[in-house]
Amino acid sequence: MTHLPAGRDPAVGGLGHNAHVRRWALVITLLLAVAAPATASSLPLATRLANALAVRGNAPSASGAVAVDLLTGRTVFQRNPDAPLAPASNEKLAVTFAALRELGAGYRFRTEIFGRGFQDGAVWQGDLVLKGYGDPTLDGLQVDRLATQVAQLGITRVTGRVLADESWFDSTRTAPGWKTSFFINECPPLSALVVDRARYDGHVAPQPAVAAAGVLKQRLRAHGVTTGAVAVGRASESWLALAQVESEPLTDVLRDMDRESDNFEAEMLLKAIGAEVGSAGTTAAGVAIVLRDLASDGVPLAGVRMFDGSGLSLDDRITARALAALLLVAWNDDEPAGWKRQATSS
Repeated sequence: MTHLPAGRDPAVGGLGHNAHVRRWALVITLLLAVAAPATASSLPLATRLANALAVRGNAPSASGAVAVDLLTGRTVFQRNPDAPLAPASNEKLAVTFAALRELGAGYRFRTEIFGRGFQDGAVWQGDLVLKGYGDPTLDGLQVDRLATQVAQLGITRVTGRVLADESWFDSTRTAPGWKTSFFINECPPLSALVVDRARYDGHVAPQPAVAAAGVLKQRLRAHGVTTGAVAVGRASESWLALAQVESEPLTDVLRDMDRESDNFEAEMLLKAIGAEVGSAGTTAAGVAIVLRDLASDGVPLAGVRMFDGSGLSLDDRITARALAALLLVAWNDDEPAGWKRQATSS
């Protein structure tokens, strides 16, 4: 039985976690076998569950619970199953579900360097642009690999600038319904191009794409390639692709996100869903796809409101009935790389 006590998300950590966020309790219980040993208790199951859900200082009306027999699918206990409650990090389960459904378990985020101009011996005549596609795990080591690929082309000097392209996503750094303090403290700034979770020169950069281009400029210099200044730009389809790196498979990213309750990764994934299969790389576009997928699998959405991917939004709501249905979808998933493994291991 999982019980989220009122007043705190269980995923507590540093930057990018739901630390110190006040939430109502939401209880979801999935039972493989409802029959308890005869020696355990003579009380009815419903009574035992109700007693187990009693939390000092938390009124029963401030929590919801659903218990399901996984062998039959029968609901054996429920309390306030349709009450809209703050989901906290349970929101990430919906993002996990949609990410696997829409992007696939083997999906990898890519980051590329494009060149505008031409190579003349050891000189690139023109600009380089670092284009991000929303990789939440992009770090300095991967940027160094990009710089290595450029140096291996025999380039030692770039006459133009190093441009940062974050156009795969919008430029909104937070999500609707967040407290002002959540920005940076709970989640780094969102962007399609972020290196090391926007940590640059000892601080979190408010303009992560520019900081990412700065990292590339440094790594190019370390590999003997001099460049011009850093600026914001946008790659054209006609520009030449010079280098590329990819993230680990989506299943690995999701495993880390769910186990660590990583707000940043959840928000980046939500925008990636919107960019890949929705109308745009925005939070709203990602939410639309997630809700569509939940509905298509029979998850009841009455009382459900979704405004971000992490559960930080004060406007988010979910019901115990909806969450139970979502977890049942996971349980019944027979795909070898399906999301049952993600949902049941987080």
